[in-house]
Amino acid sequence: MRGVRAVSEPSLEWIVVRPQENAAELIVRVEQGDGNAQDAARACSSALMEKLGVTAKVEILPRGALGRSGYKINRVVEA
Repeated sequence: MRGVRAVSEPSLEWIVVRPQENAAELIVRVEQGDGNAQDAARACSSALMEKLGVTAKVEILPRGALGRSGYKINRVVEA
């Protein structure tokens, strides 16, 4: 997703939501800087499929919506 400018500038902030069920859809939450949220979500989904071969629902959040920490960030959260 680093190649998607709308979410990678000024910094790429994201988390993965671990599904409760094995067959449930993977969700990735990403903060957006500028641009259209739907376009950013499509671009992120395409990047995940292209680079990792993973299908995920991408949820676009406003900048600052994801928690910040002075230490290592928890990138995977429970659904």
